Amino acid sequence: MHTSPDDKKPALPHLMRTRTFVATMLCATICALLFIVQKTDALDHMRLLASATPLYGIFLVLFGWALWWAWRHSTKYIDRALLIAGIFLPASLLITLAPFFATTHITATITALTGFHICIYGILAISYYIRTTQSNDWQKPVTTRIALWQWALLGAVMIIYSWFAFHHLGNAFYVDEKLWVYERIENYWDNLRERDWLNTRPSDKPGITTALVTGPGLLFHDPSDFKKGKLHKELLPDMFFALRAPQVIAILLMIIAAFFLTRHIIGTRTALMYSIFLTLSPLLLGISRIINPDALLWIFFILGFLWIIRYLQHERPSAIITAGVFVGLALLTKYIANIFILFFLLILFIDLALRDHDNTDAALRTQRLRKRAIHAAAMVWIALSVFYALYPGAWVKHDRMLLATIHSEAFLSTWKFFAIIVAFFVADLCLWHARITRALLTAVYRTRTWLARGVYGVFGIAVIIVFFNVLTDMSLYNFTAIIESPKSSYTSTSPIAFFLASFYPLLFGVTPLVLIGALIAYARRAYRPQWHITDRIVLYGALFILIYYTASLMNHVAPIIRYQIIIYPLFILTAAIGWNDILRARHLQRTAAITIFIVFLCIGSLQLATIAPFYFSYNSPLLPQQFIINTKDMGDGNYEIAQWLNARPAAADMVVWTDKAGVCQFFIGTCITMTRGDALLTYAPRIDYYIVSQNRRGFFQRTAAAYRAADPTYPIHLDRLYDPELPTVYTLHPSGRQENFMRIIDSNAVSITSNNHIH
Repeated sequence: MHTSPDDKKPALPHLMRTRTFVATMLCATICALLFIVQKTDALDHMRLLASATPLYGIFLVLFGWALWWAWRHSTKYIDRALLIAGIFLPASLLITLAPFFATTHITATITALTGFHICIYGILAISYYIRTTQSNDWQKPVTTRIALWQWALLGAVMIIYSWFAFHHLGNAFYVDEKLWVYERIENYWDNLRERDWLNTRPSDKPGITTALVTGPGLLFHDPSDFKKGKLHKELLPDMFFALRAPQVIAILLMIIAAFFLTRHIIGTRTALMYSIFLTLSPLLLGISRIINPDALLWIFFILGFLWIIRYLQHERPSAIITAGVFVGLALLTKYIANIFILFFLLILFIDLALRDHDNTDAALRTQRLRKRAIHAAAMVWIALSVFYALYPGAWVKHDRMLLATIHSEAFLSTWKFFAIIVAFFVADLCLWHARITRALLTAVYRTRTWLARGVYGVFGIAVIIVFFNVLTDMSLYNFTAIIESPKSSYTSTSPIAFFLASFYPLLFGVTPLVLIGALIAYARRAYRPQWHITDRIVLYGALFILIYYTASLMNHVAPIIRYQIIIYPLFILTAAIGWNDILRARHLQRTAAITIFIVFLCIGSLQLATIAPFYFSYNSPLLPQQFIINTKDMGDGNYEIAQWLNARPAAADMVVWTDKAGVCQFFIGTCITMTRGDALLTYAPRIDYYIVSQNRRGFFQRTAAAYRAADPTYPIHLDRLYDPELPTVYTLHPSGRQENFMRIIDSNAVSITSNNHIH
């Protein structure tokens, strides 16, 4: 039998156990230890060399030797790279970890190189594992041709979304955007250009993806010119459009990607339904137009979730790796994304129990667990590698990697608990052949029907209580007060009320069609739990919502709309599945299905048209008129109020006071936002108009009472501006509800400094 030269080469595992490999690794490790001693002042008594220069030479010699040896003993490039990376892995780990334990003089270049080396080694190891364990027995995906009417409908959905998304895109200024527009985005790109890696941290979120996506807008406008007053305010909408447009386009492209991914998972009709509900969701459309990390976080989450589901269908490593990429992008967006890792790991293993669980072959189940554990580790490694590669600040300060995982603010109180679980699982898998884990999965399998009904039951009870409470004028719990003070209301309310209040923005923040579809999907599967891929998606969606709300309760933060924006696309996916259940049950023909899709598209477009451009102020028509869900709005109406003022005669000479600083971005006169002090007393006689809003009413009423309690003679009475009996010269209701208002009050109608309320 003929044997090729490649077949005579030793296998990679054998090469990594040879004396040459081990000896070279040991030499590199010793050099790394000497290098750390040389660069650490606290270890100066242990130094054997006058400088670190000889060590650089030794490293180069070792690298040359490793390159020659790997090239000679292996023929595959990936194997050669893995051998070389493996030789220097312990050395890189030591140099990377050294700054955690002592102050060193290791340069940023070296720390960056060692960090990249560790990431690359992991990626090479994952690639090698996939190549050597790949089998041909994977189930191939079943796809159907997209009909012409489906292409046409998808195109119409994207065109409608684009029209609403770009409509008056620059004519607004939202909460926190001032920090991003005038500081964070520009500073990030300036630091990149200057190679100031340490300061490439736009915010404490960290918000890297926000800076990356909106950065192209800097090619057209320089925000510093507006900040310094060099350019006229009439050009501000153009600048905001330039910065927001790339973000809207990026989200649109990812929504299209989500359609094709959903189509491969659960079919074209459901994917079309999902695209209609997703693109025409007022709240998701509204947040996508705001320069804020939450604008990208929701789309990264749903794409990561869909890739996890795709992996569960066929167990293709490419799917789990792609999921890791989106988890990494989510971590770059906001540190709270570490909950995505925990959730994805949870469903990766629970899914083994929910499907056909083999209760007889222990060896096969252990093998499945080991394979799933390796793939889960690969996902986490890819996520952290993406985070490291795109976050230059982490190159020179590796502890920022911890902020994305176990040292994030939302994870500080519980990371030890999860670390113990992971350690126990690894020990069980390696030492006891997963006996305990198999027993737990068997218990889940035997009780899966009741566990699923328990999840749906908790969800259903919460929905019933929330609807009853709202329809009876908040007779049980004041959800509005809880949501209005998300970080302080925990101290004055019960945990049950706090938990139930989380459902309030969700149930009344989606359209009635979405709510009906989601509730149908939950009810159908609670009545008869099944384990098809769509059933598992619905179950995992409900489970994530309950986990997220429980985590919010544990962290004492009520999830207002922006905080729980990642939940909406998951809830909408459940709704799409629910409506598809109805269509399948009715056995509708193509013409009837097309008619329903068009009706849904028209209804969604109409509801957006009625509130445009105030999409983020949406309230479901099912919510009684006296309530609103977005008491912490992002600034809808600032532009419109400023334009009304700018249209007044001699507007440039006017002085206005506003409780929303966003108005000042567009107003051409003098705009003040101060709340106390001698300066406000000085300005008061010159003020022409006051602008007040629902969003700030509670704050000024509370602070006025506090000031008055501390000093009964306190001369400023800003709380008078919120008297509903005051006459107004202009009123704006962004959500179409009386409770959500922005009012312009003539200064002649009220006095904020005299003892008399009315002039």
